[in-house]
Amino acid sequence: MAASKEQKKRKAFAEKLLRVKGVDYDEWLDEKHQEIIEGSDDLLSDALDMLLETSSKKSTSQPSDSASYQSSSSNDESN
Repeated sequence: MAASKEQKKRKAFAEKLLRVKGVDYDEWLDEKHQEIIEGSDDLLSDALDMLLETSSKKSTSQPSDSASYQSSSSNDESN
């Protein structure tokens, strides 16, 4: 997604402000990335819990690969 003119102006202005404060823009941006990641711990934990739940449901409701293989092998022999 291309940045709009307004976004580019805001970025340039923010970079100037940070320079005046003696802060490197890339370091500041990296800190913001880290903050959003750390602030999303609960979201990530919930997503992983949901993934684990769906994985365990799939493994209990579907036959194992070996059972599928045995079933298809016996069908092949009857043909």
